[in-house]
Amino acid sequence: MNKQVGSDVARAAQKFMVHCREGAFHTETLDVIIDAAISERLAQARLGTGILFGQVVEPLSDTFLVQDREVLHQVLAYLISRIRILPGARQFHEKLNQWGLRSEADLLNRVERISSDKRFEAGSIGNVTKVFILSRVTIGADVLLNSPVIEKMKQRFPGAEIVFLGNEKNGALLKGSQPGVRVHSLLYHRRDVLLNRFLLWLDVVRAIENETRESGPAEDYIIVNTDSRLLQSGLLPILPPFEEENRYFFRKPSVGRETWAGTSQAEDLIQWLETVFGAGSPAETVFPRLHLPAADIAFAKRVYEILKKAGKTFVVSLSLGVGGNQKKRVRFDSETVSGFEIGLIRELLSDGATLLLDKGSGAEEYERAEALTKAVREMGFEAAEVTEENPELIRKKHGEAKSHNIRLLTFRGGVSKFAALIKSSDLYIGYDSLGQHLAGAVGRDVIVIFAGYHSDLFPQRWKPLGSGSIDLVKAQCGPFSPERQDELVAEVFKIYKALRRT
Repeated sequence: MNKQVGSDVARAAQKFMVHCREGAFHTETLDVIIDAAISERLAQARLGTGILFGQVVEPLSDTFLVQDREVLHQVLAYLISRIRILPGARQFHEKLNQWGLRSEADLLNRVERISSDKRFEAGSIGNVTKVFILSRVTIGADVLLNSPVIEKMKQRFPGAEIVFLGNEKNGALLKGSQPGVRVHSLLYHRRDVLLNRFLLWLDVVRAIENETRESGPAEDYIIVNTDSRLLQSGLLPILPPFEEENRYFFRKPSVGRETWAGTSQAEDLIQWLETVFGAGSPAETVFPRLHLPAADIAFAKRVYEILKKAGKTFVVSLSLGVGGNQKKRVRFDSETVSGFEIGLIRELLSDGATLLLDKGSGAEEYERAEALTKAVREMGFEAAEVTEENPELIRKKHGEAKSHNIRLLTFRGGVSKFAALIKSSDLYIGYDSLGQHLAGAVGRDVIVIFAGYHSDLFPQRWKPLGSGSIDLVKAQCGPFSPERQDELVAEVFKIYKALRRT
């Protein structure tokens, strides 16, 4: 596509955000981005959609501030007004009209109405036999924010079926083999073009209609939405207006800077669940929780038996993946591995720790893991690999590795097995990404390095929650000089040493 178009769209996004910070909402600037995102040229639509979400929607969401949330709602309401008149959005438009949402004002008034922390009233509907939970789309967000919802719903409505609407991969981690928890598969493609992301709403509505069509007089249901992307931050409805009042419970995560008490999203969510659905006994307090298959737990146990037998007494599970967002890494330029990453691994190995490094997903993360493995060997330490298929075979690139010499073990495999490996380790260290939430949910001590965030509230709001110690290293934004990288290595290592002594 024309590079000039890409430059124009990126500049429009920057200009729009500047205007927003000044208290102005310029639709003509926003239109430049939207025009690209709804283009019939696929490459242009992808670029425009990426800029719209990456430079406008996500930055407004990630500040967690009430005033930015209001602007986000304006942006999404305007987006819907542009999308609903497209030729391919006729059903989308008609459904909104059917439910009385004919204008941007209607959309904004509705989202304000549903955002109140109303309490569930036992007599307002019939016996709750089904609870629907809407996916947050990313695995980490579902672990952090939807696994506690599942736990609370099991407490509050014993015997009710819990239906997770979202990706099968996410749902498998949350439901495990629990009876009464089921996944209704819905796919939200984070890299899809704008129109397709919004049209998915019709699939969500149809899913609820199909799931509740056969309900009898003794059966009833509720829906819990922890700010799912499936409904575009609450702007899109999932029920007719007369049904929402008693069946639909929506939580938005924004806070006022002056009144915010330093709590995380997960802590606020758990308080919200207690307010809306009633507090349980102290023994019933909910936390993020994973339900891992027995086979994956056995896999991790076998790997650690090999390591412990070889005298490895302190194992640090490590993930340096960032889900494709390179701004979350501590680095100075575009090098494959940074001085911070190599320096951190050197310090941990020199202190006697054994490292288990997840190779991540995608070519970029795999290449980085390979480069780190090479660097470890150049330091004089033994490195090897364990695959998802065979925990017995610990191998390296050239010949067999003796288990008693291994100091870096890399892992290639699925999320559930990596979560089981984290659970069996002594400590988890990683960037702000999926791994931190897996670690929190399985009760490990966690050190998270936050970098490249849009708001000073972001690290505290997105930190993991669990029964272990949670420590944050707030690196701010890059580029990071070599000296600054060394400082951050020292900061992480200081926390590691304190945890290792306890």
